[in-house]
Order: sequence, then structure tokens, then C-alpha cells
Amino acid sequence: MKNLTFTLALWMGLTVVSFGQIAAYSFNNGNANDESANGYNAVVEGAMLTTDRFGNPNSAYEFDGTDSINCGFISELSGASTYSISCWLHQYTLGNTEGIFSFYDNSAGSTSNFYQLRTYTDGNLWGYAGGFAKIDNYSSVFTDSTWHHLVVTFDDAQSVDSLRYRMYVDGVAIDISFQGGAMSSLVFPDSTTNFIIGKDNPLWTNGGQSWNGKIDDFYIYDIALTPNQIDSLYNVPNPNTTLSAKKTGNEIDFIVYPNPVDDILQIRADQTKYSQINILDLTGRVVSIVGNTQEQIDVSGLVPGIYLIKLVDRNGLSIASQKIIKE
Repeated sequence: MKNLTFTLALWMGLTVVSFGQIAAYSFNNGNANDESANGYNAVVEGAMLTTDRFGNPNSAYEFDGTDSINCGFISELSGASTYSISCWLHQYTLGNTEGIFSFYDNSAGSTSNFYQLRTYTDGNLWGYAGGFAKIDNYSSVFTDSTWHHLVVTFDDAQSVDSLRYRMYVDGVAIDISFQGGAMSSLVFPDSTTNFIIGKDNPLWTNGGQSWNGKIDDFYIYDIALTPNQIDSLYNVPNPNTTLSAKKTGNEIDFIVYPNPVDDILQIRADQTKYSQINILDLTGRVVSIVGNTQEQIDVSGLVPGIYLIKLVDRNGLSIASQKIIKE
């Protein structure tokens, strides 16, 4: 049920503060406060509020190549056997050395104990966690200077780097190559370690470089997100809109129950107002169509998850919709 709760919260455009989330920075409230239960409120160091990917004002941060956001010591990441980091990025110029995030041990002489992700002048996007992982020629994945969703997942229980450390761009797993030591879990001293958004490790080669562009919806998890969860994050709707159908003048109220449902879904509505019922999955794909005379729908064959029930009129217009959970 945890998986369903996580996905439903995302699908409804709500602030997600559960299911393994360590820190949550949606920036939708016009600040860098942590919206999880852990209180990792960040300090903005020069970055300025700006529009997000939906055009909402003061809902993302813009970095000018010198700025950063300091989240402090995030203890759950030290020695973590699993974690994920999800964010939305808009880089103004592809191919520059610019840090996306870093979590590094600032002890004297320490140059290898850190996590980070950055783009580099060699045209690659590099991750570091005891070893190196890279997306070769990342501009072929980002393709243009606009918003992209990026996720890094780590699972120390996996036997090979290609399964242990993964990167996803716009909901799709990207081929990455590895070099140096194995990707691994690292332990950090709390007195000298900060998690920084928008800057790479200053102790590393050509380090201390800041992002030049925008960053939004920065979330840190203590689990390795699954592809379905990553897809849900990628498809989160605009939080300032709802998922209700467009107003056509023919809207009707209807009732669905039980919800959650296991096998038989009951529908109560004025059958003269609509011609069919469409059931859609989270991708918007229609998985079932039934006529307006049916008040009971057998959903036992559907895969557990979140679905949208739409009533459609004779012109093919959606006149009402409700979400259900299939257990």
C-alpha cells in the first residue's frame, strides 16, 4: 500500500513527504525549506527565485555560475546502502563544467570521500561515489537547453556497478559507463560535511563550479527508486492546476465505490448525460471502455495501481473524472 500512497500523492500534484523521502525541496513556497518531516531547511547562497517548468513564478531557483544552496549535513546519506536523488534541471549552456550537487567531506586533505554529479567540458555528465560513472556526450540525451528530469539511484546490494548505480533522464534509464573504483556507500563526518545543491566538490579537480541555469523539485530518498516511481515523478502535473475535466457546460457528478477497489467497481451517475466510461492508467493510456448502461465494472484484471475513471459524452468529450486505487 505504500507504493500506491506514494504514487497517488504524486498523481494528485501534492507535496510528497513520505515513502523513504529524506529531504524535499519543491521551492513552491518561495523558499528552500525542507518539506519532509526531517527539517533539513537549506540556506540559499546567492541563488534567486524564478519560474519553474510550468511557468509558475517564484517556484524554482536560478543559479548564475557562482550560487549554491546549502542543505547542511544530511545524516541519512552517510553510509546509506540505498538512496536516490531526483531533480529538474535547466542548463543554459550545455558542455560547461557545472555542479548539480555534492556531498563531500571537507576534512583537511580529503579529496576522495564525496558524492557528486556534474557536467564537464569533455561533454560528459559525471557522477562520483567511490568510483566514476558517466553519461557519455550527455548533450545527446539533454538535446536542448530546456528543462530535463534527472534521477540517480544507488543500491549497494547489487553485485555490479551497472545495477548498483543508475541514471535516468526524463523517465528513461540511460546507458552509463564506469571507471576507477566500484561505486560504493561512503561514510561522512557530520562536523565537516554539507549537502550542496548547485555546486560540485571544491576539493576535486577543477572543482567548486556552480550551476548556470535553473534547478527545481530537488528530492532525496533513502531508497533506490523503481522505474515506475521515477516515471511518476517525471509525470507530476502542475501543482497549481487540477486534473478535473475541462468545463463543457455538461459536467455531472458521479460516485464510484468502493475505493480502493479489488474486483467490482460500482458507478452511480445519470446515464443520459454520457455515452461511455473510459478507464485510463497513469500514462493516459485507455485500458478499458464500457458502455453507459453498466453500473458495475469488473476491474479484477487490472494491475494494482492508480487509474482515472472518465465519463465521456457522445462527442467524445470527457465530462467528469475520478481517481481510483486498484488493490
